[in-house]
Amino acid sequence: MNGASFGAAAVKGDYAVAVTAHGGSAPVCAFGLIQFDGEGTVTGTFTESQPGTSYGTREVVTTPFRGSYKIESDGFGTVRLSDSQEPDVQLALRNVTESNGQLVAQELALVFRAIHERTGGVRTAVGFRRYEGAVFDVRSLRGLYNGQAVGTGGETTIAGLGMLSYDGAGGFRESNISNVRADGFRARRFVPGSDAGAYTVAADGTGTLAGGGLLFLVTRIRNEVEIALAEEYVFFVHELVPTIGSLITGVTCRVCD
Repeated sequence: MNGASFGAAAVKGDYAVAVTAHGGSAPVCAFGLIQFDGEGTVTGTFTESQPGTSYGTREVVTTPFRGSYKIESDGFGTVRLSDSQEPDVQLALRNVTESNGQLVAQELALVFRAIHERTGGVRTAVGFRRYEGAVFDVRSLRGLYNGQAVGTGGETTIAGLGMLSYDGAGGFRESNISNVRADGFRARRFVPGSDAGAYTVAADGTGTLAGGGLLFLVTRIRNEVEIALAEEYVFFVHELVPTIGSLITGVTCRVCD
């Protein structure tokens, strides 16, 4: 595909988007589902965890994402939200493949122009295209998955790994290891843990664990008969870690059946 020239049709379909904020006064995490029509119109929504109006609280808000987009021949592009006088998002095509004679980006890299209105953070994102007609339910999570999480914005940073077993029917079990603060200056320790409970998956690939305490969006999928199988999902925990005030975010990837 050397010498390929792109246009609006190179971004077409449903994309699952994971957003990260950099800098700012407090951590922000978001994910969204946006639809490009291949002709210059984009619509969708984003779900975001942002600081609440009082200290130490969080709010989860859903906001619309509507506007127009343009893809240049070199693979760069822009999105202008409704009534905007200048580009609101700069994007670039990734992993372009050919389907029925048309070049289509399977992934996108995005940078948002405006800083976050509450924190001042700069936001970047990656988007992953879904195959047409992808449908999800609890069967989309089945088998063994590895999660990697980090907690930021609190008194100290924490991180951890988890191995999660999903039964494909709404139940999960997890064992995990966390890197947390220990006694003494700069001292750290590994702490093992476990969890079990219920999970939900909506038809659009969003879902929850632990009674809604963790929210996720399936980002990478495998085309299976009837139901899409999740290969990866991004997540954030609804509430801050009580003892240190950190926001937990992360990515979980499928290991095996």
